Amino acid sequence: MNLRLLWKERRARYLREVLPYWKYVMSSGGVAMGFAVILTIQGYAALLNRTRAAGSADAWLPLGAAAVLALALLWNPARTYLRQPDLALLLRLESRMNAYFRGAWAWGAATSTALTLAALLLYWPLYAAAGAGGAASYAVAAASLLALKALLYAGAWRERRFRYGGVRAAFAAVKAIAVVATAFALLRGPLEPADALLALVWIAYAAALRLPEAYRIHWEHQLERERRTRALHESWFGFFVDLPHRAETYRPRRYLNALLRLIRYDAGHAFLYMYWRMFLRSSMASLALRMVVLEAALVWLFPHPWTAVAMYVVFCWLIGLQLRGIQSPPAEPLLAAMSPQPQAARALSQRSVRRTAHAVAAALLAVSPAFVVSLPLAAGCAAAGMAAAFLFARTRPERV
Repeated sequence: MNLRLLWKERRARYLREVLPYWKYVMSSGGVAMGFAVILTIQGYAALLNRTRAAGSADAWLPLGAAAVLALALLWNPARTYLRQPDLALLLRLESRMNAYFRGAWAWGAATSTALTLAALLLYWPLYAAAGAGGAASYAVAAASLLALKALLYAGAWRERRFRYGGVRAAFAAVKAIAVVATAFALLRGPLEPADALLALVWIAYAAALRLPEAYRIHWEHQLERERRTRALHESWFGFFVDLPHRAETYRPRRYLNALLRLIRYDAGHAFLYMYWRMFLRSSMASLALRMVVLEAALVWLFPHPWTAVAMYVVFCWLIGLQLRGIQSPPAEPLLAAMSPQPQAARALSQRSVRRTAHAVAAALLAVSPAFVVSLPLAAGCAAAGMAAAFLFARTRPERV
């Protein structure tokens, strides 16, 4: 079996599967995404002009750039396209699997390095405008960060082989803090003697990668990562089109169970309880919260009043599209057959969850613009977003 060719065939098959969905993405959300890109460019230009006029920058500018760059440095993908049947198909070929993974490594390294380079190129005008240093000092910083990217990418694959999830979590936490600190030290200007300690941190990281117990290939972890990646992509496409076989993911999230106690415990609220429980454990809830955080970060980076309002509108619209995709869980046919409640109760419960979740998200989205716009305007945005929740809750036909 030609394992390298197998990976290429699986990648080509996946691309043929998702390319038609991009047509719907561009037709449904192309205008909004283009609007968001234009606003981001305008915000970047305004930030650059203010920095040039001041001739210097506050500490938040390199810190914000370090946080954004850290996302590019820590994103080290390797699409394996593995599926559960591969445990029977490819497990016996474990000693030859490097040929299969070689394409994943090359493609992941190329895309993540390109993103890092784009982030470095975007920060260079701000670095020069703030008087942090010349082209030579920035070239040294960029080369150091690209070398760090190579170490992080190699280390990410080693971490995926670790036997225990707690060890992977500990490495991820320490690595995130160290990456932000290193990027900040390199982007704020000329290096200081104390910054040499950061090099020792990464030498220690490279050495520590050999300490934890590791498999040759952690098959279950690789399968779980691939499943999550596919579910994330399908969540994105689910903004714009109904996918026939969406691989939704659910997590227990026991810390949110207290919210379910607010629902009256009786037969008349069975469907409402079921949909809230499904939503709180689904990827849609975490994605909506990440959108709130991303909107706050963009408003913080580009604190222009009308940019903040536009960001609020775009993110409120995107969350509304996402929440319209609340589906029926796999066990619902049995529940519907045994429940004395009419079928219309399902549709009412779906709309109630969409409406309430969207209204809460709209209120949370209005918090960050309130720091850069007047309070009445922020309150008006929140009211408009919460009113839009009623429209989004009714615009899609119910799924059966």
